[in-house]
Amino acid sequence: MVRRDAMPLFGRLGERLGNGLDELTVITNGSQLTKHAGTLAAAGVKMYRWIRWTR
Repeated sequence: MVRRDAMPLFGRLGERLGNGLDELTVITNGSQLTKHAGTLAAAGVKMYRWIRWTR
């Protein structure tokens, strides 16, 4: 969710739920999740997957 156009993209994808799209899932490191959780839920995201990035 680093890209500034990511949230509008999820909104547009959410409009397709039930019309060719079965679900929206987000894979994230969680750094911005609390900031965007409400918007993602409103778009229809039901599942989040957190990944811990290591070097």
